[in-house]
Amino acid sequence: MTMQNAVSREFLNIRIERGQILGNGRIVVATESHIKKYYFNQKVFPDTKKCTQMMKAFHPDLFVDFYEGEYVCVTMNRIDCLGDHTRDPQNQVGDYRSNIKNYLQLYKCFGNEVCKRDLTPDNILYRKSDNKFFIIDWDNTTHFDDDDQCYNFYKEQLCDWRWSDWFELDRKELEEIFQEEWKIISS
Repeated sequence: MTMQNAVSREFLNIRIERGQILGNGRIVVATESHIKKYYFNQKVFPDTKKCTQMMKAFHPDLFVDFYEGEYVCVTMNRIDCLGDHTRDPQNQVGDYRSNIKNYLQLYKCFGNEVCKRDLTPDNILYRKSDNKFFIIDWDNTTHFDDDDQCYNFYKEQLCDWRWSDWFELDRKELEEIFQEEWKIISS
């Protein structure tokens, strides 16, 4: 039985028998070579498609497969990443500045109209072979009406408590570094 058939039979039966799928309604499956996210809530299909299409433009060496109908499957190459992706300072990859510089490449690529949501330390990985960064978790987008809204989104996302906890910096330190990097990327 293929993974696609197994997921279809098992989880669609659960949906039919037990009720409505809430939230993103997703299941993440890891194989040796791929990470697959199966989405079962049809309400999130359009945003998931849009966001993963953005991902493909940003990381052309990743790919996306869609199986429409009762679910959508997003498939990405598995990344052999540096560090163990925990908040242990001994195992962290990069520093705050290098991480937000990489996140700000989203602004460089997509401008002040749209961005992925959830710009957290957990959603950036570095590949062992070449230290290339990958931004993961492309499930949702956020849209901006103007430059101020775009700026405020990036500042809020890249200076929040998750970054403070991860890198043991206070909010003022985060904001100072963010301001310096934003000035460079937006000029």
